Amino acid sequence: MSGCRHDPTLGSRRRNVHGMRRWVRRPASLGWHVVVMLAIAVAVFVAAVVLIWVGLGVPRPQPDAAFTTTNQLETVKLALAVVAGVGGVVALVVAYRRQAVIEEDNERARATARRDDTRLFNERFTTATTQLGHDRPAVRAAAVYAVTVLADDAPTPQLRQTCISVLCAYLRQPYEPEPTAPKWVPGEREVRQAVMGVIRSRLAPNPDPLPSWNGFAFNLRGAVFDGLWLAGIEIRPGTFLNFADCRFVGGPVDLTGVRFAGGRATFAGHTLDAGAAILVDGAVVEGVPFDGPDVPPQLAALVRTA
Repeated sequence: MSGCRHDPTLGSRRRNVHGMRRWVRRPASLGWHVVVMLAIAVAVFVAAVVLIWVGLGVPRPQPDAAFTTTNQLETVKLALAVVAGVGGVVALVVAYRRQAVIEEDNERARATARRDDTRLFNERFTTATTQLGHDRPAVRAAAVYAVTVLADDAPTPQLRQTCISVLCAYLRQPYEPEPTAPKWVPGEREVRQAVMGVIRSRLAPNPDPLPSWNGFAFNLRGAVFDGLWLAGIEIRPGTFLNFADCRFVGGPVDLTGVRFAGGRATFAGHTLDAGAAILVDGAVVEGVPFDGPDVPPQLAALVRTA
């Protein structure tokens, strides 16, 4: 690809940096590490002495000066200081090595715990999502709440988003809201209401003790709703509600008291059939949170472009 050249030394430099970091954290020999650190300490000491002597001038001993008891004591003090310094360096190296080992053990324990949490999550996720396809609506409703608990307990935001996406995918499945139609499924409406109920409860302004699902994407594109109850929810930054191409049939689209506080939504291509109406009493819209065309006029009238 033009403009992009491969540096043959890049891999070597990366290996050298990695090797240096590994040696500093866990050298092959504690004794060798101590020797090296002592050598560095001696070099720093010698350099400091040379700089001081150069800056202050080299002291000139008197030719007739006697080596007194005071000089002997000062020599002993200097020797003790050197020994203490050596001991301090050794103690610091040993303490650093011990701390490095403890940190690595803790990191391994955390990594093991994360793997165990993810494995358990995957097992529960497989069981719950399999039940979403069950023939009995009661089992499907139970699976909805199982996936909801999984989302609440998810160890990472990515896994929580996966659970939310599964629930939204369920709502996007073909749905016949008319009880007299051949494809109408008894109990399906209640299951879908259960899905919307858990979404509404997690988008409430103060969902305690429930965890908030704000900051995630809800892809409901093309879903059919015979009533949508989201009254009182709060859409915060990072949240995206996708109602593009949705069909609202008969029942109300209840957005009363909804507060768009930084999140976004789209209603592009939506349709209102069989008397469906959008209710926005008490709704608050901050900024311009709607993407694309076909913004419901009730919501468009609330948009503030401060």
